[in-house]
Amino acid sequence: MIKRIIELTHGSYVHLHHHQLVIEQDGQCVASAPAEDVGLLLLAHPANVITQQALACCQQYGVAIAVCDEHHLPSALMLPLDGHSLHAEILRQQVAASPAAQAALWQAVIRGKISAQAEVLAKLGRPGEARLRRLAEHVRPGDPDNLEAQAAAAYWRSLLPEGEHRQPGCHTGVNALLDYGYAILRAAVARAVVAAGLHPAWGIFHHNRQDNFALADDLMEPLRPAVDWLACRHIRDPSQGLSPGDKRALLAMLAAQVQLGDVRLPLWVALGRYIAQAKQAWFGENLTVEIPKWLFLEDTEPCG
Repeated sequence: MIKRIIELTHGSYVHLHHHQLVIEQDGQCVASAPAEDVGLLLLAHPANVITQQALACCQQYGVAIAVCDEHHLPSALMLPLDGHSLHAEILRQQVAASPAAQAALWQAVIRGKISAQAEVLAKLGRPGEARLRRLAEHVRPGDPDNLEAQAAAAYWRSLLPEGEHRQPGCHTGVNALLDYGYAILRAAVARAVVAAGLHPAWGIFHHNRQDNFALADDLMEPLRPAVDWLACRHIRDPSQGLSPGDKRALLAMLAAQVQLGDVRLPLWVALGRYIAQAKQAWFGENLTVEIPKWLFLEDTEPCG
């Protein structure tokens, strides 16, 4: 089931009524939705108010709640602590996972990321696809040669117009779209991580002690190029920040069809299967990980 995404860009009062999230604006009910149907709630206005009862119900049904800053970029994420009945046991397995299995999983993640970057360059008619595909083929377990960084340098040099650079925190142009898209993707991956019982702070490669979503940051790496493609397609005026149309296009990513093995699924659904396979590989239960592959379809629509 594709979960709904609710973005509140106007001052709203959110409360609960019979397990329905009710949204009021200026004293009038403007929308409602069963909490179990919602996957992501974006609080994107400083005047938004949500009751504790509504928050608790969201956590009961696994709704990820993202709070946006003054630039309309998600800056905080709320996820349930008890996303899985065996959460504590799985955390112990994360800590005790073998280095070999961890290195093999990271190899699959980085191969998937570089291959996806090559596909983006090909679809946008940029040079450098062949070089990235060669680098992807040579990624070893754990990526000791840091081919990820080599590929990234070549990729961004080819992807962005001359004179532009990837600048996180820049609130205009393509960088604003990238920051927003990555934040949405991170929230969706973090939600799938918690639903699988994995602890999002215990990563495979990322180990910053201030990063509470290190594992989500790891496992979203092969999916980042989808955001890059959408951002490059939808940027209009490089001097401007995010428009409502830009945000709709990036939110639609979660409903877009991706290839996972032999089937096509919405990314939102495919994330659960991808994270489950990554978990099995990390714990030495399965050697293969199928990473969702973006289909670069032109007719993606928002999912709610």
